[in-house]
Parts: sequence; structure tokens; C-alpha cells
Amino acid sequence: MSQPSSNPIRIGVMPPLSGLGGLYGPEMSCASQIACDEINALGGVLGKKLELIIADDGGIPETAIHTAQRLLDLGCAALVANLPANTRAAVVTQITEPRERPYLNCSFYEGSLYGRSFFSFGALPNQQIERMIGHMAKVVGAKMFFVGSGQEWERVAMTTAEQQLRAQGGDVLGTESVGTESERIDQVLARIQCSGADILLPFFEGEAQIRFLKRIAQLGLKQHLSVVMCNFDEAIAAMLPPEVREGLYASGAYFMSVETAVNARFLSALKALDEVAATSCGGKAVVTSHGEAAYVAIHAFAQAAKAAESLDPQTLVRCLEQVQIAAPQGNVRMDTLTHHAHVNNYLARCNFDGSFQTVKHFGTRQPVIPERYRYCLPSLAGMESSTADSQTPAEQDLAIAVAGIDTAGKIEFFNPSFQRLWRLPEDAPLIGLAVKDLWDDEARLGEIPATLERASEWRGTLTARRADGTLKRLAVVAEPLRHIGGEIAGYTLACTDTRARLPQPGDASHHVLAMADVAILASDADGVIIEANRRANQLFGYQPAELIGLSLHALVPPQYREQHAHQVSGFMRGAVRERPMGMRNEVMGLRKDGSAFPAEVSISKIHVGGTWVLVATLNDITERKIAEHELIWHASHDALTGLPNRTLIYEQLARALLRSRRQSHGVALLFIDLDGFKLINDTHGHATGDDLLKTIAWKLLDQVRPGDTVGRLGGDEFVILCDLVESPSALTTLAKRLNEMLRMPLEVQGHQLFATASIGLAMGHGTTHSADDLLRNADAAMYKAKEHGRDGWRFFNEEIQHQVRERLDITNGLRHAIQRNELQVRFQPILSTESGVIRGAELLLRWFPPEGEIPPARFIPIAEMTGSIIPIGKWVFEQACVAEAAWRARYAEQAPYVSVNLSAQQLNDETLVQSVEAALEETGADPSRILLELTETSLMSDVAKNLGVLQQLADLGLHVAVDDFGTGYSSLSQLLRMPVSTLKIDREFVDGIEKRQESKAIVSAVSSMARAMQLKVIAEGVENEDQFRYLRDIGCDYVQGFHFYRPMPSAQLEALLAEQSTSRSAEADDDLYTMLYVSVATAPMSDQALSELLQSSRSKNRDQRITGFLLYLNGSFMQILEGSRPQVQQLAESIAKDPRHHSIRTIYEGPIHRRTFLDWSMGFRNMSHLKQGFDFKAWHARTLSFVEMSEDPQLCYSLIVALAS
Repeated sequence: MSQPSSNPIRIGVMPPLSGLGGLYGPEMSCASQIACDEINALGGVLGKKLELIIADDGGIPETAIHTAQRLLDLGCAALVANLPANTRAAVVTQITEPRERPYLNCSFYEGSLYGRSFFSFGALPNQQIERMIGHMAKVVGAKMFFVGSGQEWERVAMTTAEQQLRAQGGDVLGTESVGTESERIDQVLARIQCSGADILLPFFEGEAQIRFLKRIAQLGLKQHLSVVMCNFDEAIAAMLPPEVREGLYASGAYFMSVETAVNARFLSALKALDEVAATSCGGKAVVTSHGEAAYVAIHAFAQAAKAAESLDPQTLVRCLEQVQIAAPQGNVRMDTLTHHAHVNNYLARCNFDGSFQTVKHFGTRQPVIPERYRYCLPSLAGMESSTADSQTPAEQDLAIAVAGIDTAGKIEFFNPSFQRLWRLPEDAPLIGLAVKDLWDDEARLGEIPATLERASEWRGTLTARRADGTLKRLAVVAEPLRHIGGEIAGYTLACTDTRARLPQPGDASHHVLAMADVAILASDADGVIIEANRRANQLFGYQPAELIGLSLHALVPPQYREQHAHQVSGFMRGAVRERPMGMRNEVMGLRKDGSAFPAEVSISKIHVGGTWVLVATLNDITERKIAEHELIWHASHDALTGLPNRTLIYEQLARALLRSRRQSHGVALLFIDLDGFKLINDTHGHATGDDLLKTIAWKLLDQVRPGDTVGRLGGDEFVILCDLVESPSALTTLAKRLNEMLRMPLEVQGHQLFATASIGLAMGHGTTHSADDLLRNADAAMYKAKEHGRDGWRFFNEEIQHQVRERLDITNGLRHAIQRNELQVRFQPILSTESGVIRGAELLLRWFPPEGEIPPARFIPIAEMTGSIIPIGKWVFEQACVAEAAWRARYAEQAPYVSVNLSAQQLNDETLVQSVEAALEETGADPSRILLELTETSLMSDVAKNLGVLQQLADLGLHVAVDDFGTGYSSLSQLLRMPVSTLKIDREFVDGIEKRQESKAIVSAVSSMARAMQLKVIAEGVENEDQFRYLRDIGCDYVQGFHFYRPMPSAQLEALLAEQSTSRSAEADDDLYTMLYVSVATAPMSDQALSELLQSSRSKNRDQRITGFLLYLNGSFMQILEGSRPQVQQLAESIAKDPRHHSIRTIYEGPIHRRTFLDWSMGFRNMSHLKQGFDFKAWHARTLSFVEMSEDPQLCYSLIVALAS
């Protein structure tokens, strides 16, 4: 402590020079000294010099109480302090109020104190938060996230902020409490980033605040939201790196950047003081609202003393209630009722260098005591009373009789509890009374001064002689009072009632209590704690025996104490003796350090020594509450990515639209669907797919605007909710940026993956749109983007609106189409390329609702999207079975097969195989004559699963074709695993035969590949003769298209089949004849020479209606011919004269009843190419030609037929 001067008026200043608040101690000392110097320069106080006695508050109740006692003992007329919550309350209730000395508070706090002599110059929550919340909600955004560490002032501040935000129509997106664990901090920060908050309000102090702000910067959160604090200032900023502090917002009563004449003078004095007393000022001229409040408090005391013209406590208090100060922050005046000052409120932004730039001055703000503490305030009528009736609940909660005794054994001060315990009248002249006159144990009382010469305390039990003559046994704790130099100036007595006897340290029951793993407290009928076990001390953060003598109500937060006292009193008066935990509501406990915790409590009462004793058993349920909070969070967030899920997005969208009703801005939604994600998931596995989704989630979070909310609806669908949208251009810029980002390769589990997206954009306003409208519109726009080639975006418009309504009508209509007999089938013939014979027919679906036919291109995608395709697909397959059975019954082996489409949704239907089998059995259809067409994309969507389903269908005898081959993405190795028999070339490639060389090359390559894989090839969409000829020449097996036939009803197709059957019957009567021969090539035939031979042969044979097949192996030919006898014999004569071969030998010739090679004008296999990489030389005996094999006609015939099929 600094040494006092002679005969001054003294003020005790208690800055935090050590402990958690030590950051602000030096500036408080400096600011107080500046104020003191200014006052002395103007003549001092009451004609005397004002002197400061500066003493470290110690940071905890024990040290602060001793310091406050010493300062008052040294004659200080008031105390100026910046104490933490519990310490502040202890000093006020135990020291300044009993001794009627003003306590001038300099710290921002929650507003839980009222005392006759208590005055606060620090800001209350409403003064720092209310206007700031409204301004930031309007300028930045109305979605905020709160996070703190669980202190009482934090909860009050959060409540104030939430109430103000709700009044502004804003949203609290989350309220989290974190400790010091870095893992928990990162978890909360991840939730904050995923929340879509515009603003983050951290409620921390000291090291916890610094650590939290550094982590925010490390994770890049400052780029995505604004950070605002009500206890962030130049001192904290100086402890942060420039890149961390820059851009952070603070709301407070004072910043050094405030432009007032008083502040300019104040900062000039601070700088001068800093130059000569740098050590006491922390080494640099920095001052915050804490120091400025100390400056104001010193001036307020001087002004009040001058107005009172004395230091009389009652007069001084009345004058303090009226002070008005021209302060560095602006004008400050005391509120008469609350004893809290009207202070200014500034919103400031931290610069790179740690200074602050004022953003907004909200003017002077009236103090509003939070509702939870308003019971502290007296009525105006009762403010003049200084009796026990005006005593605050904080004083009443103390329930400890306290008195100060000087070295002569006389009473110096006392508190109201002391008067009540001795049953003394309020006006009893206790000051100066010999303390021995109040006790019946004068001898033991005399032990106290001697004991305190060598010990820090004396404990014992004494018998008090009360004013009414009764005796009372009291537990007494005595502690020394010391002068500034350390010599003893007296002692304090703290006395509590011991009328109920509970287990003592020597009792067995005491040991049981000590060993119990639950907290157990016992109190007398007045709520004074008379016993606490080890676990109770640990739970509330007290040292052994510290709880003894405290009020039970002091262990709950101030706002609950009145209610708690009422409930305990009712229980003690009532007939019920026990209330177990399940029968009581949860309560909040208050630890010694000011932190609160939820607890589960059971209470009972027992009769001991003629009086009732209350016994409470407590369980800390903090972990349970955290688990409940986590359950609530997980219910509204996606488990994989941590993003808001569909439910939460819907709620936030609805609230955003509600806000937009009061404002002019719009609300927008981006609906994002990944292109081809299912294929990636199936190809690389679900673990890789999950990691890809998580990677994309964080990529999206990194790209969106501050305040935008990214959510995951499920699967590969994401949404982005954009609030405060002024124009569509901002959305299109965002959509383009997202598309560009998603086109970049992503490294996931060692794979380089690409995941483009189709994005739908929709804007709306609360006056015209609902959340359902916006979701539906964005979804529709996304599907439009997919229809336009994917990897792009589309804005919702009137055209899409019309399509949405139409889609809804179609969806509803399809549900009843089968029952209403609105569905019909059409058949498009599939022809043999060589013979032109109808060999099959593709079944096509048509829908004829009452309003007219709807094209398949419009209703089938909707049926697939809504699931209606499942029942419709079953009906279609049944129609295919009916048609096949009917045609086969009429045309036998010459009947065409039926081709029917199967969708990806049908493949996923678990009842597919069962329903197919049932239809086959019911109709009697031949499964070998039914071809199932599946698109390449649907086949590859889930290879493993589809392979199993297709194998089951193949086992039933069905054949499978890959439809639209070449338009999707498939692996040939995977395709070979499928039971596929046919490839269908997409009409897009057929159409490009005459237009694009690449289309021509693709068609030729597919045809060649199919032959190599022994698959049939069908080309669809043939529309002219040139296309047909090219397809025929490259060996395509079958064709279909408008060039031949349009889709037609069953009756029309049957007429065609009947005509074809008649024509072929006439041919059969025309003496069908066959010839099988072998020959030797004059010279080895090249592939080119063989191709020319085939083209010539096919052309001639086609004109003469001759069919057949040709084999080539080791320089020899085997050929079979079919047709009318004259034509075959004429061709045989021509073949015999052909110089390209010799040694012609006829194996067989004669009449036949039907053709074996119906669809071949001339089929061909070059068997010389069928080596498959085998090394035949090691096993080689001699080379055989077809001529040598011709000795066995049946072998030759079987060989050529087998190769042809």
C-alpha cells in the first residue's frame, strides 16, 4: 500500500493488482490518481487534500474483505473497487454496508447488488447490449450465436441480448457453454460455422477470452461472421496478435477513441503520468472503461462531499444519488433509485494496431436492473430507512453476526445480523460498547487477542448474553484486523447459532457423512448452515468449515433466493417431512467462484434438540444437462456433416421469411444436388462417399457469404439459405462460384474425385412466399438445371412455375392412371438388318388422361421421381407377358420377342423378381422371348446390388439389353459381369452418322466390340435409308425407327405379323433348298479382301433372297446357302467359277422345310482370329482345314450353326 499523508480526506482504491483481473489494476491506479490530482488542483475536498490509499484487492473474498477493513480502519471515507462478483458482494454486505461507507463500483457486472451505500459507475448489461444488438441486427444480420463459460454475468448478458434480439425479430441460432478444453472449443466453433450466424457474441473474460479469440482467427471464422463483445477493450486487444484483433467489435461505455474535451484532457494527463510513472501504469498509456469508471467515481465522491458539506454517511449517500459528472466518455449521472449510473454506450471496431475506431455512439443509456435482480431494489418510499427493514436480501442471506472490536475491546462496527442475534433494538448504542458486556464467557473471550498474536484465527463456542436476558450458545470465529504497517488494530467476530447439534467429528455418523459420495448440507430452521460434508464443500468450492454459518440461500443465484427462502420456509412449517429428488424441481447452485450449476435435490427435516433441522442431499447434474443439450443439437443437425438438417433449415427459412416481412430485403434458397454422386459412392464405397460429402460440406461453408446457412437435406442434397438478399445478381455470382469450386478435383481417401452439381435458385419474400414455396421452387429449378446438362444453375421463373404445377398434376394423375384404365401400350417393330423381317417389338407406354394424351417424355421422369413407376412398371411388364404369350400362340417360333424397359427405381424395388415371376406364371409367357432394357446409368448405379438382381432375372430365363449404350459411364469389366445379351445404340449416335464423324466412329466401335463380346446390337432411331445401309454394312444385327415403323397399337402390329407370316409361308412352298460346301483359298485372304467378298456376296444374296453363313480358317472356306432351289443352284454354279478358291467339295445339298439363317443375307466368322492368346505350338500335331473336316457332314453343319448363333 502507498503511505497516507497527514490529515487528508482519504479514499481507498482497491485495484486488481494480482489474480485474474490484474490486467486492469495499473490503469485503475493511474486513472484514480489523475482524478485525485485534478480535484486537489481545484482545492481538494472540503478544504482538505484528497489522498488515495491504493491496496491490491487480492481477487478473492478473504483478501478483499481484509483489505476493505484495513482501508476503512485507516479512515478512508469511501472505497473504489473493481471486484469480481462474489468478492464484491462479500465486501458490500460484510464491510461497507455495516460501516456505512460508500462502495463505488468500477466494473461491468450483472446488476445483482443493491446497498444503501453501494454505487456503480460500471455499465449494466442493458447499457452495453440493447442498442448494440439492434444496430448490428440491422446492419450485419439478425442471426446470432452466443457462447460463454457459465458465469453469472454471462447468463444475464445472454438473456439481455436474447430478449433484445427477439424484439428485433432476430434468431438465436445457438447458446453454448465451454470450458478450457481445446477440443470442446473446436467443437463449438465448428457448430458456429455451420449455424449460418451473422454475428457471434462471445461472453468470456481474461485468459479464456484471449484463447477463444485466437482460435476464432486460426479457424478463419472472422471471414464468415462478425464478432462482437461487451468486455473487449484496448487492454485485451494489446494481448492479441494484430491479425486476431483486427475487425473485432466491442460495445462499451468508453474507448480511448471517444472524442470529448474531457477525454482529451484525461488522455493527456495519462500520457504525462505514464512518462514519469510507467511502472505503476503498466508500462504504457492504455486505459479502458475500468480505469475511466474509477476516474468518474473519484470525481463523483468529491462532488457529493462538496454538496453534502461533510462526510456524514447519510448525507453523503443522498448527494451521491444526485451526482452528474462530465466524464471522458461524456455526461454521466447517477440513477437515484438503482444507485447505478446512466452511462454512455459506444460501438467500436478494433484496428490492426490495437486502437479502436468508434462506429456508433448510442448516447447515454439508463440503467435497467435485470428482472432476476429487481427484488433487490427498495421502494422510493422506503429509501430513507436505515433499519433492518431496508436490509437487502444479500445481507439477510449472510445470516452471520459480524462485529469489529478495537484493541481496547470496544465495538467499532457491526452488521444488522449482529443486532438481531442479540435481540437489540435498532437504535441501541453499540459503537464504543465493551464487547465483554455481551458475553457470559468473559474468560474465554479474553483468550482471543492473545491467540491472534500468534495465529490467523480463533475458533470456539461462546455463550452470548442477549438483550432479553436469555443465553445463547454461538459458534465464533475471530480474525485479526491490522494497521497499514501490519500491527494488530483489533479483531472481527463472526458468530452463528449452534442450537441444533449434528454429528461431531468424533461421532461415527460424522464419518459416514464424510465418506458419502453425495453432497449433504444441514441447516437450522432459519436456513443457517450448521453442517456440510466433504462432498458439499467440493461441490460448492469451499474449504472445510467455510460453509458453516452461511445462509443456505446464499448457495443459489441471487435471482432465485427469494423464491428459495419462501419454499424452504414453507417446507419447515408444513407437515411433510421428506421430498425426494423425483418430487422436486431442479435447482441452480452457486459456487464460491460465482459459477452456477444445475442440481437435483432431496430435502428432509428432523427434530434435534428441540428444534427442526433441514437436511439437503444434492447431485450435480451438469453432465446430464450437457447430454440433453447434445441430444437437442443432434436432433436438428446432420450426423455426418454437422450442418443444419431439413427440420432446422425449414425453421430458419420460415423465420427468415418472417423477418423479411418487416424489411425490404428478400430471402433466397440455393438447392444443390451433386451430379453422379451415387456412382462415386458405389464405385469407391460408402466410406469414401461419406468423406466426400463432408469435404463438400466444408467447401460450401468456405464459399458462402457471411450469414448464409448451409444445410444438408439428406443424401447428396445440400441447400444454402441466404438472408438479406438485395438483388438476384449476388445469388448468381454465388452459384457460379460454387459450380467452379465443385469442378475442381477433390482428394478423398487417396482418390481424385470430381463432383459437379446442379443448382436451383429461388428468391422470395415473407409477404408472398412460405418456406414450402421456396423449397419447392428451388427444387424445381435444380431439376431444370439437370435437364439442361447438369453442372450448372437455373433461376426459378414463371416457366418453371408452370412446370411445377404441371408436375404436381401429373403426379396426382399417375396415382390413379391404372385404376382408371388410362394407360395403353404401343409396339415399335425391331427388324433384322439383313432380312428385314420383324424379329421383335419394343413395348412403349402411353397415357391418355381425360384432358388428353401426355407424352412419355413428360410423365415417365415424374413417375420415376415420385415412385409411381413401381406399380406402373409392374403393369407394363404384365402387358408385355400377355403380348408375348399371344404372339407365340399364333406364330410359334416365328413370333417376335418383346422388349420392355426397366427403370433404376424398379431395380431397387425389393419385390421386382417376385412380381416378374408371378406375371410370367400367370400369363404363361416364355421368359426367353422377353428382353429387359435397362439404361447404362441405371445398371452402373449400384453394380453389386444390380448384378444380384439381374442374375435372378436371368435365372428366370429373361434376357437383358443395355439401352442407350454409350451415353452413360460404365466399366466394360463390370459390364461383362452382367448377364447382358444385347447392346442398344442410342438414337443420338444414329442421328449423327451423317453429321459427325465421331458419331460414326462410336457406332462402328460399338458394333465391333459387340461382335467381339458375342453380343447382339440393336440401333434405335433409324430415320433414313443411308443410316440403315451404314448400320447393315458394319454388321449391326437389328434396327428400329421411323424409317420402318412408328409405334403402333397391338392390333396394327398383329396385322403386320400376319402379312409377314403369309409372305414367308408362300416362300416355304416355293421349294426351299440348301447347300453346304468347303473350298480352299487360292491365296491367303486378308481382312480387307474378306470384307470386299462379304459386301459383294451380301448384296447379291439379298436381291435373290438367299441367306446363309460363311466361315474362314487356315486358308479354307465353309459356307451354307439357303433359298429357292433355282436360285441356290444358280449361285452354286457361279461360286464354282470364282478364281479366288479351288478344291470345292459339296458336303450336303437338298430340300429343307424352313430356313436356319433367317436373319442373315450372309453371316461371317473369321476363325483365324479366335486364338485368345493361347500358345498352340506346344500341342500342335498337324493343321486341319475345312476340307479335311468335310468328311463328317454333321460336324460341319453343327459347327457353322453354332458359330452363327
